Amino acid sequence: MSHNQTSNMNIVTTLCVDPNDTSFNYQLYYLNNKKKRETYWKCCVTFFGTSLRFNPGANHILFTNDKEEIIIDNVDIKNFLKNLGVKIVELPFEKFNPPKKFSTYHILTLYNLDVIHALGKAEDATLNVFLDSDCIWVNPYPDTSHFNADNNLIVYDMYNLSDPLKKIHGITRKDIGLFYKKFDPDYPVEYPVWYGGEFVAGNSKVFKSLSEELEYYFELIIHNPDKSPKLPNKMKIFDGDELILSLVYNKLPNKKVDAGDIIKRIWTNPKTNQNNINNDDIFGLSIWHMIGEKLFGIPLLCDKILDLDSEFWSIDTDELSKYLGLFFGFPKREFMPQIENKYKTLMPKIANKFREMINNIRT
Repeated sequence: MSHNQTSNMNIVTTLCVDPNDTSFNYQLYYLNNKKKRETYWKCCVTFFGTSLRFNPGANHILFTNDKEEIIIDNVDIKNFLKNLGVKIVELPFEKFNPPKKFSTYHILTLYNLDVIHALGKAEDATLNVFLDSDCIWVNPYPDTSHFNADNNLIVYDMYNLSDPLKKIHGITRKDIGLFYKKFDPDYPVEYPVWYGGEFVAGNSKVFKSLSEELEYYFELIIHNPDKSPKLPNKMKIFDGDELILSLVYNKLPNKKVDAGDIIKRIWTNPKTNQNNINNDDIFGLSIWHMIGEKLFGIPLLCDKILDLDSEFWSIDTDELSKYLGLFFGFPKREFMPQIENKYKTLMPKIANKFREMINNIRT
C-alpha cells in the first residue's frame, strides 16, 4: 500500500487505567493495577512500533485516560511514542462507564466505546482501523479499496458458527439472541454473530452509526430497574466489550466484511511452543492478536523497539515478519520469556476468584 493510500487511514488503539479497578482480568489476575498499567503501555509500544514499520504513512492515534508519566527502563514512553509520530489523545472514561452491577470482567475494555464515540465525531471519509493494543502488525493493512467501500463495517467473525445451536464458551447464538431481547424485545436478529472485540474498521460515518446505537442501548440498559440479566454461562452484557458491540454490529444494516483474512486471535503456550493456528498461513496475515503474550513475547519485543539501534528498526520489512515470529513461537522462540512459577500466581488467583464470586452475588 502506498503512503498516499495510508494517509487516509487512522490506526488506533487505547489504554485505559483505573487504580481502583476490581474487575476480573483472566490473564493478568495476579498483577496489581500498577503492574497492569505498565504491561499495557508495553503493548502500546509494540503495537505502534510494528505498525509504523509496515504502515508508515498512516495516522497513528492512542486514546488514553492515563494522564500520568510512564517510565519503563528509564524511557519516557509517552515521549518515545510521540517522537515516533503517534498522536496521544487524552479522553476520560465517562460516557460508557456502566454501574458495577452490569459487569464483573474486563470493565476497562468498555473504554473502547468512548473511543468509538470520539472517532464518530469526525466528518470525513478517513478509514478508522481500531484494534486492541496486544495486536502485532506483521504486514501492511490490505488495500483499503477491497475492504472499505462506503459504509462497510469491517468486523471479525472469530468463531464462524454457522450452527446457531452450537455452543461456544457455554452459550449459543440462539442464547445471545434471547439475551438481547431481554433488553430490547424488538431486537431484530434471532441468531446474532458473536464478533471479536479486538478489531473494527470503517469510515467516520460508520463509527457515527456505531456510536449512536451504542448510546441508545447503553442508556436503555443502565436505566433498566431490574438486576442485570445473565447468559447461561453467567456472562453479563458489559463483561468486556464484545457482547454490547456484537449487539450493535448485528443490528446495523451496513454490509459486514469479515476481517478474518486480516487478523487472527492467536493463543500460544510459551512453555510448549504450541499455538492454535496453522503456521503455514500465519505470515499471510496483516495482524496477529497475541492475546496470551502480554507477559511473554510482547515485553521482550518492547525492549527491542525501545532500542532504536536494534535489529527491529534496521531489518528490511520483507524479513521483519519472520523476525517478529521468533518472539511468539513461529516457527520457534528465539527470544525466551521468563515463565512465572505457578505457586507465585496461586494466592492472587484465589483472591481474585473470591472477589469475582462476591461481585456476582451482589448482582
